[in-house]
Amino acid sequence: MNNEFAASLPSTLVTELSDNNLTIPESTMQKLLSAATLNTAAAYRSVPGINNEIIAAASMAVKEAYVKAFRLTYLAAIGFGGAAIIAAFFTKDIDKSMKNSHRAVRLENEERRVEDEKVVV
Repeated sequence: MNNEFAASLPSTLVTELSDNNLTIPESTMQKLLSAATLNTAAAYRSVPGINNEIIAAASMAVKEAYVKAFRLTYLAAIGFGGAAIIAAFFTKDIDKSMKNSHRAVRLENEERRVEDEKVVV
């Protein structure tokens, strides 16, 4: 998610600024991109020559970049979820006689003592 956000934020920021007919100098653009990555009021105040319209456009660009990042994350989750559902159809059911509170397997390094029909581990 973070990689997709970092990759899509610069282009989304440029698109959002141009859609709102806002122009900023190239030297300020790098500072605006850093401020948009943090997306805090203090970070935006550190950008020289910034105004409320630019802050609003940058905030919208951050939201759109997060939407793109989460879309990729959710698509990956859907893929893994679908694979898990398909795998569930191919699993075997456990025999009813094995569904009890007794342990079926003991580890090799466990000590086992039998005292009065109790197993002490």
